[in-house]
Amino acid sequence: MPHPLLPDLTTLATDVAAANGFELCSVQLLTHLSPMTLEVQIRHSSNDVSLDDCAGFSRVFGDALEASSLLT
Repeated sequence: MPHPLLPDLTTLATDVAAANGFELCSVQLLTHLSPMTLEVQIRHSSNDVSLDDCAGFSRVFGDALEASSLLT
């Protein structure tokens, strides 16, 4: 059974990815880990995703996640 937050997290990740020129591949909420881990996979349609791309997306997505109050 998927976590109840997964649809909202996926919607948020999709919106943030699209706004930053990425395509969302998958979102997983790993609740069996301590602390709980949110894994978001993104890609570019035209080239590889760099470490800088990941860091930039993580920063922007983290801000959006905090503003959304989904995890509080």
